[in-house]
Amino acid sequence: MQDQKPHRNISQGAIIAVSALMLAVGAGTAFWAINTRQDPSPSPAPTAQASPTPGEQPVTPVQETVQVYWIRDTGSSFQLTPKPVAVQSGVQNESDRLATAFNHLLSEPDSPADTSAIPPGTQLRGVEVRNDGVYVNLSQEFTQGGGSASMSGRVWQVVYTATATAPNRPVWILVEGQPIEYLGGEGLTLDQPLTRASVERDFPI
Repeated sequence: MQDQKPHRNISQGAIIAVSALMLAVGAGTAFWAINTRQDPSPSPAPTAQASPTPGEQPVTPVQETVQVYWIRDTGSSFQLTPKPVAVQSGVQNESDRLATAFNHLLSEPDSPADTSAIPPGTQLRGVEVRNDGVYVNLSQEFTQGGGSASMSGRVWQVVYTATATAPNRPVWILVEGQPIEYLGGEGLTLDQPLTRASVERDFPI
C-alpha cells in the first residue's frame, strides 16, 4: 500500500502541469484568433492624377485676318496687292472687321514695294455693312490731289478692301457722310453703288 502513494502524487502533479500548459496555449490561440478577425485600418485611397487624353493637343487660338489692298508699280502697269491684316480674335461683326481693315489701309504700307493712291490724312468716319451694300464714309481729304490715275487707284483700293469679306457686294463711297458723284478736279464720275466688276470696267489702272 505504501508503494502506490508516490505514484498517485506524481500523476496529479503532471495533470496539473499539463492543464496549466493547455490553458496558456488556449489563451494565446484565442488572442491570436481574435486579432486576426479584426479588419485592418483601411489605407488611404491614392489621389487620382489628371492625365492628358492621348493625342490631345493644346488649343491654339486661330488668328483671324482681313485683306487690304495696296498698289504696286510693276514697271509697265499698276496692280492691286492684297495683304492680310490681323483682326482681334472674337470680332464677329463684319462692320468692325472692315473698320480694322480701313484703319490699316489709311496708314503707311507695310512693304516699301507697295504704295497707296489715297491721299495722306484721309480718315475713316465709319464703315457699315447694310442689306444693300457696304457704306464707307471717308473724310474730305479723300477727294484731294492727284490725276485720273490716282483717282482710279484710290477707288480700286476702297472698293476691293470693302468687299474683302464678300467680293460681289456693292459699295457706296461717302465723303463726310454724303455719297459722291464726282471725284477730283478732273471729275471722275462715280456711278454708285460700285462693284469690283464696274471698277475694272470703268477705271482701268
